[in-house]
Formats: sequence, structure tokens, C-alpha cells
Amino acid sequence: MIKLFEKVVLGLIIMTLALPIPCTLLVHRLKNCISPQFDWIANRTLFGVSIKKERPPLTVTSWLNGDLQKGVNVFISEHFAGRELFIRLYNQSLYSAFDKSYMAKEEIIDGKGGDLFQTWYLQVYGHDVEPIQQAEAEALVVMMQDLAKRLKQLGSCFVFVITPSKASVYPEDIPDRFLTKLSRTNRWQSNYDILVPLLKKYKIPYVDGRQMTLEHKDSMPVRAFAKTGTHWTRAVAFFPTAALLQTIARESGRETPELMEATEWIDGRPDDTDDDLFRLLNLMEKPNQRYLHDVFKIADNWPRRKGVLTFVGGSFVGQIESDLEAAEIFESINHYFYFRDIKYLYPGGVGYPVDENAIPWKADFWDTVAVVLEANEAMMDSEHLPGFLMAALAELEQKMPTADTPGDQPYPLTWAFGAGKNGESLPKKGFELPEHALTWISSREAEIDCPSPRQNAELELIVEAVPFLGDGESTRIVRVEANGVPVGTLTMNGSSVHSYPLALPAVANQNSTMRLRFSCSPAVDPTSGGRLRAMGLARLALVPIKLPVVRETAGTAETVLNTQ
Repeated sequence: MIKLFEKVVLGLIIMTLALPIPCTLLVHRLKNCISPQFDWIANRTLFGVSIKKERPPLTVTSWLNGDLQKGVNVFISEHFAGRELFIRLYNQSLYSAFDKSYMAKEEIIDGKGGDLFQTWYLQVYGHDVEPIQQAEAEALVVMMQDLAKRLKQLGSCFVFVITPSKASVYPEDIPDRFLTKLSRTNRWQSNYDILVPLLKKYKIPYVDGRQMTLEHKDSMPVRAFAKTGTHWTRAVAFFPTAALLQTIARESGRETPELMEATEWIDGRPDDTDDDLFRLLNLMEKPNQRYLHDVFKIADNWPRRKGVLTFVGGSFVGQIESDLEAAEIFESINHYFYFRDIKYLYPGGVGYPVDENAIPWKADFWDTVAVVLEANEAMMDSEHLPGFLMAALAELEQKMPTADTPGDQPYPLTWAFGAGKNGESLPKKGFELPEHALTWISSREAEIDCPSPRQNAELELIVEAVPFLGDGESTRIVRVEANGVPVGTLTMNGSSVHSYPLALPAVANQNSTMRLRFSCSPAVDPTSGGRLRAMGLARLALVPIKLPVVRETAGTAETVLNTQ
């Protein structure tokens, strides 16, 4: 005979096990009708990666093989009412107890005073990550110089923008454990320290967003970087944005409007990405922060939405674009996110996939008011810099070759190896026929004969390629010779195209022609009839470095807003 107490306990157990099912189904059915204040019940408040779960088919076969039961189990566990509340409670408990984020792959660091950082920026600032090599940085700047010259000839212009890292703007908030190496390596040059002198040497038009942020951070009513975010605010991005418009005016000869900023209000509601890191923590506690909301505009008598502006860069471009869009200055803005990831088109911010072999260069780059290349100070060795510069120069060299004139400064030579690109004309051995975006090396030894941009000079070789990794290999080692001189090896990995720089000494550059030999161990490609493959070559550049710079007789290519 079951006692009353036992009946009550058994009933509670049954209700506990069974209640989530009808509640989940009810919430799922009515979730579009639930008030926003109950979003935590309807599972609408978590941020980060979400995986769409398909409903399991309700069939006899799925029941018999267990797919239906597994699908229902996954569906219930992902959608039961209040799931997000319990996740936030769990995250908050860990965060409060250990002062550490176990969310977002543990990449969010709780700094001093509750200032949130991403691990990468702290590692770069704390000298835990090797900076860009001097020769590699100089090669990038030489390519910028050539692109700037060519764009001017086409009626557009080029501007390089440096955006700031939160770690360098608020180093006082960085946890001490990330600064131990910094105190021992005071002579270590940062990416910023290496690149900026080269930009000045080669007279590259640039806007120093890092310097401007440091200059204005203490004069603002709120922080230049919110404690809850990893990006700079729209308010402080105003200063480099206004400088960008002035630089475009000087470089292109076009008039540009003066951008004006006015404070609309300050409240506890984050603007744009001001709380992007805090949202990823998925905590119960709300941030106690004040956020600035500004209005950006131009003079009433200035024409709206004229011309096309194109950005190539990362997420820090977003605040600049937002300021320009709010003022309605340009007809359209293209943002090639890290060049090859995705293209966003404004107004609207609609995203489009990028096919590197079918980029509308004329519409998006040559027929523009300006082309703006952005790099964050912590990511000046990012893949999008050489990737874009090589792609743009290869396209220009194919469609509008540079005519040599006596006394001209040597310029970089770039080739692309997709179908129909200028690399097809180079004499080669050991290569297959070109494919859509690259050409495969299919033997142990492969050669390419290229003209040298400057005989008896040091060159930087930049190879954009993807290795073929077979039989469980994770890397491929490719030995490189230049005119018979061993110059180094390329350690290649990954399943997508990456850039690999290599210095070529002057002793390997004694002829007007550069013969590059690639030696590697090909793997068998089972998808192509058992053919041998080593690496797919997408682009190749030879860039002269360590040369005297020809000075312009009048004017300067630097922005007047940079301090020397």
C-alpha cells in the first residue's frame, strides 16, 4: 500500500519529468505572441553561435531506427521553456565565483574594473605574439604606394586607416598576467611601431585612428571603448572618420563635406556593438554602464548620397561606416569584410559572397571616390592586406599594364593564377591547367619564370597558396629556390588560401628574370584520378624593398592630421 507522502513525491517526480514537454510545445507554438519581457522563457535572449535543429520526420522508419526519439530529445533539450534562464544562472555562478569567463571558448578576459578584453588583443599588446617582420611590412607599404599611384590615374584615390586596439587605449585595465613579458622586452617593436615609419617613408596617405583615439579619449563624456565591448564607439570613431573625408578630398581633388557630431543623449542602452563582449557572456547580471548616443550630420546645403566609397577591412570599419551612413554622404558604401569573407553593401548592409575571380573591380574599386584599406593595430599582419593588394595590382597589371619610363621608381609585380588571369602567360613547368581561382602544382619540382622588378635588389616574395594535404598530413613543406639560390621554406597548412612571405636576397636577383623553383612532396588526390598534387598557387608577388624613395617635388601624401 503506497502511503500518501510517497504518492505526493512520486507525483512530483512525474510532473518534473513530464512538464517540460507540454511547456516546451506550448512555448514553441506561442513564442511569436510572447511579450519581449518574457524572452528568457521563449529562448530568445542567448547570444553566440546557434545551430539550427531540423525537426525529425514523424515516420515509422524514424521510430524504428531511433532517429525520431533522438530528434525529440535534442529538440526538447534545446527548446524547453526557461532553458536560457538556467544557462544564464549557471554562467553567472561560474563568473562570480572564479572571476573568469568559461563561455566563448574562454577568449573573453575580465580585466581590472570589469573591463572586458579579447585574449588576442592582450597577447599582442603583451608581446606574446611575434610582430610583423620588417621586410614583410615594407613590401605591404610598397604595394600600397603603387596602388595609390594607379588609383589616382583612374580618378580615384587610396587611403590606409589604422584603427585602435582597446588594450593600447586602456592598458591600465589589463590583468597583470598579460604584462609579464612586456616588462622584460622593452625594446620590442609593435606592429604599429614597425608600420607607421614605413607609411611616412613611402608617403602613403593614411589616417591614424589609434593616435586620434588616444588624443580624445579623456575629453569624452563616456569611454572611447565601452567596458562591455571590444570595438571603439561611434563617438570616438567620428574623429578618424572626419579626417578620412579630409584626406579623400586632398588625395582625390574632390570636395568632401565637413562631418559634424552632436550628443543626442547618454543612457544605459548600448549603441551598436558597445556591449558585444558582454552579450557573449550570457550572464544574469546587467552591466552598469553609460553609453553615448551621438548624431552625425553634414551641412544642410551639401548634396546627399553622391559617389561610391569602398572599404577593405575588418569589423572596426563598422563604426566608420555607421557615422558616414548616418550623415548620408555617399550613394553607396562597399565593405569587403577581410577582403574575401563577405561583401556588405550600404545602405542596407546586405551581405553577398565574394568570388575572388569575379570581383567587379571597375564598379567597386576603380570608379569610386576612394578605396580605403583598414587594419587594426593588433592585426597589421592580417591576411586581408597582402590578399587585397596582390589581387588589385594583378588585376590592374592585366587590364592596364604599367609603362616603364626612365627614372621611374621600381614597382611590385603581381600575378594571379586563376583561369584567364595574367599568371597564365608566365613560362611554367610542373603545373596543371588553371582552375577557377588557382593553378595546381602536380609534380615534385615546379618552376616559374618571372621578370624581376629590380635587378640586384632585395625582394620580398609573397606566395598566396593552399596546400594539398593528403594521408592525414597537417602541413606541407615547400622549399624555394630563386635563380638556383636556396632562399627558404614555406610551411603551409590549412584548407584555404593563405599568404606566405619570403625574403629574396640581392645575390639571388642578379638577372632580369627570376626563376622560382618549388620543391615539395606531392600527395595523391583520390578525387582527380589519382593525380599527384602539392599546392594550389593563387597569386604571387615580387616586391622591391630597401630602395631609396623618390620624393615628390611638391605636396605630401600624408594626412595633415597625422603628427610626425
